[in-house]
Amino acid sequence: MLLQYFITELSPWRQNLRQFDFCDKDRHFGTTVVQLSSTCEPLLNAILAVSAKHLSLTSKYCPLASDKYQRKCLQILIPALNDQDSLLDPTLFAATAILRLFDEMTDPVGDRRSRGHILGTHILLRAQETPSPTSSLRAASLLVALRQEIFISFFTRTAVQPLADYLPISRSSSSSASPDDSDYAWAVRAIALAADALTFCHGQAGKSVEGWQALRARLDAWQRGKPPSFAP
Repeated sequence: MLLQYFITELSPWRQNLRQFDFCDKDRHFGTTVVQLSSTCEPLLNAILAVSAKHLSLTSKYCPLASDKYQRKCLQILIPALNDQDSLLDPTLFAATAILRLFDEMTDPVGDRRSRGHILGTHILLRAQETPSPTSSLRAASLLVALRQEIFISFFTRTAVQPLADYLPISRSSSSSASPDDSDYAWAVRAIALAADALTFCHGQAGKSVEGWQALRARLDAWQRGKPPSFAP
């Protein structure tokens, strides 16, 4: 039941920005992640935890079930912080992104002190320190985490973690943007620009007129170059 709920309610690309496959044309969380969960215990428990939590908030489903699954997942994720090989496992990224949504549904909006969120941020950032083979699931998980960071940044007025720097995202909408870029590519580019804008506003680095002008130029270029499908 919980696995099916994740597939039909939490992973699809709908109007809800907090669902996992938003802006993912390959629907990694609704397909690849679910398939991998059959042989990956932490991934399965992360899925069960977030599904149980969502159901407990929207129905009379047992509110204690989600905590049980979360604990099982964290028992494996926490030791992974000290295991460099585990940090390269794309399923770990997916489980981390899923648990971060669990935290959003559990803790006050914008609370970055929760155990799961802090753990997830450490895993995502530490894993970038070691070169690893390209993985579409890893990239999809980082994109989900980036959207989560943007959501939190709006409420906490803090800079977005630099996850976009580890994704194959071009902020440019002119010379490096291909006319054949899909709507997905343009949407992901907009997400990265949103992260840049929030970091400029709330980051610790000094602000300058030149920095703002450079950011505004990228935003204007996106607006000018966006495909007709983005017109209201």
